[in-house]
Amino acid sequence: MKKIALCISLLFPLIAWSNTCEIQEVALCKAADQGNEDALIMLGTLYYEGKGVKQDFKKTAQLISQAALKGNARAQTLLGAMYYEGKGVGQDYAEAAKWYKLAADQGYSMAQGQLATLYYMGKGVPLDYQIASKWFMEAAEQGDSYSQALLGVMYYEGKGVDKDSKIAAKWLKKASEQNNPKAHFILGFLFLTGDGVRKNEALASKYFRKACDSGLQDGCHAYSKLSKKN
Repeated sequence: MKKIALCISLLFPLIAWSNTCEIQEVALCKAADQGNEDALIMLGTLYYEGKGVKQDFKKTAQLISQAALKGNARAQTLLGAMYYEGKGVGQDYAEAAKWYKLAADQGYSMAQGQLATLYYMGKGVPLDYQIASKWFMEAAEQGDSYSQALLGVMYYEGKGVDKDSKIAAKWLKKASEQNNPKAHFILGFLFLTGDGVRKNEALASKYFRKACDSGLQDGCHAYSKLSKKN
């Protein structure tokens, strides 16, 4: 019943934002009041971040849900994230998965990556590495660095796919090219051990340093340890 109540609270029509606008961008409020999807998302974002208006996650959820119900993939992804985090709505992983799936089916890469993560962790959906790898692949092929890195990890570990360190290295390199810290670190490990790539301590050091420079402490430790060794 709680879940139903939460859904109903998000589905009620918006109040006339053009008449009760709390921010200076009156045109934005009016556009949102008229159901413009981009305006709903922009206004929802302002309430989420507290920019020019008092931060209010519930209003964010109300606004974003309006665009999500119109089929807007970005809004569906944002609403999924709010359910995942429990901001403005009750935390509900299954509801998060539902909204991510709607956006993922439209080819929205961020939603595909987040849906894959839920299947990888078994949150809101049954744990299923094969389905996780499928959605990570969908997003990775669109250039999503987060999904490229996780897909690389799955190939390295043999979860949901046949273990293949060469394919793992391929996807990790793609993510690394977009400055993904974890991809830097794991690539460094592959070059250090010669797993899936030709062993090269200089490249290992390079990638560990990149991971460190990106704020990943594991990268800093690995870089320091390798530097002392040499």
